[in-house]
Amino acid sequence: MSENKRVPGTIDRFEGDIAVIIFKDPLTGKNREIDVNKKKLKMDSLKKGDIVLLDLIVETKIPIDGSMLEIEDAIEKAIEQVKTEVLKNVETRKKTPAKRARKT
Repeated sequence: MSENKRVPGTIDRFEGDIAVIIFKDPLTGKNREIDVNKKKLKMDSLKKGDIVLLDLIVETKIPIDGSMLEIEDAIEKAIEQVKTEVLKNVETRKKTPAKRARKT
C-alpha cells in the first residue's frame, strides 16, 4: 500500500542542474538527501537554504514481528487504503430520474 505525503525539505546545495534537498523521512525520522532536477521545481529563483515541499509516496508495511493486535490494526489500515484508492478510481454514473409512463 502506498500513500502520498507532503514533506518539507531544505535546499542544501546545487550541483549543476541538480538541487540536493534534505528532508526528514516520515517513516524512520532520519534525515535523507534527494537529488531533484531544477526543471522539476516550480520556482526559478531558488537558493541554498530555501524551504520546499516534496510529494513523497510512502509505502505502508504490515509488521510481522509484533503482537497480533498491531498486525490486525496494520491489516485493517491497509484494507481501508485499498478501499479508498479503488473507490477514488471508480467512475460513477449521474443519477437521472426514471421516465415513467403516463396512465391514460
